[in-house]
Amino acid sequence: MDVIFLLDTSSNLLSTKNFENQKLFIQGIISRFNSTNSRINIIPYSDIPHEARILTTEGKSIGEFAELVRNVQLLMGGCTRHDLALNKSYNYFLSQGGPTGGQRVLVLLTTGKQPQHPQMSPEYIPIEDITVLLKEAEVITFAIGIGDNVQAQDLENIATEPSKVILFESFDNVTEDAMIVYKEICKATGNNLE
Repeated sequence: MDVIFLLDTSSNLLSTKNFENQKLFIQGIISRFNSTNSRINIIPYSDIPHEARILTTEGKSIGEFAELVRNVQLLMGGCTRHDLALNKSYNYFLSQGGPTGGQRVLVLLTTGKQPQHPQMSPEYIPIEDITVLLKEAEVITFAIGIGDNVQAQDLENIATEPSKVILFESFDNVTEDAMIVYKEICKATGNNLE
């Protein structure tokens, strides 16, 4: 498995506590993975793609990787640019390949919607174009929305299919929510990742 988590660092998070809960959510999922059979990466995003930092499990135990996740600092950006995050993930998958015979999975976490006119930005790529490329690369894409600033239609445009959209009301049940997503990843890939 080659898994990328896109970590929302936009101003939609509203608080440092929400950012910390988002990291706990990711840790709750990755703690169940078998690190010898999986490559796990985290790419923080907002509207500043060049500041995204890739963390990887390669050469690390799950515990060491969890510590790296805990140490990710919140550099709260402006708006939530799903297009930039998806494009960065696609480029990563192209440049890194994947484990031999492994499945590629992308999990986008978001607390808000993309601004109305991102096409005014010179680096804008229509989300529909990127999702087509991800599907062609056989990437299973989950879109996870947290809070009431998220629009389900936006997430459906991102996810591989509507069943890969998961909505949570808040960050209050991080442990239980992480288990739900972990099980969905297992079901989508046909793997028991424990």
